[in-house]
Amino acid sequence: ISEAMVRAMAGRAGNHDRLLLSPRSQERSLRLASEFEACERRDSNQAVIDDSDIVVLGMRPQQVDDALRDLTFREGQIVASLIAGTPPSGIAHLVSPAARVCQLIPLPAIALRRGPLVISPPMPEVVSALAGLGEIVTLEDESLIRVLSCASAFMSTYYEMQNALIGWITERGIDEVTASR
Repeated sequence: ISEAMVRAMAGRAGNHDRLLLSPRSQERSLRLASEFEACERRDSNQAVIDDSDIVVLGMRPQQVDDALRDLTFREGQIVASLIAGTPPSGIAHLVSPAARVCQLIPLPAIALRRGPLVISPPMPEVVSALAGLGEIVTLEDESLIRVLSCASAFMSTYYEMQNALIGWITERGIDEVTASR
């Protein structure tokens, strides 16, 4: 889902954002950096954090402690987490002194800049950075994010099937916009 999000952001019309990529997934980050002018691969996770105002954490829940252990965040930095099942309050102590933490729930349709994109709690900078990637749904109360996380688990499978079908249709000569409709 991280790659789908990067592709959607980097490929949107009028994009002026610089997307700094972690070397964690070497093949993926090198491919994205070569494919999109907006993408720049850094040599370390710390270099990404040092050069970013908004840091997006995209990893599995079981990787969080090891991945963040030796990293230093700064005050004023915003951390947006894609980490399933871990609300912002569960990440906050790992990214301190960065105090502004939100959780994102994008679905696979983000690759097409469609579908819902949950942000909790909503932060104007994050909402602005993700504008145009789908329908933004905001939740003030992070305790409710688990409810939408459960729903998104079901929807992810649905959207993956839908995207596979769209791919099949386009492979047979119908343009992507028509196939998506």
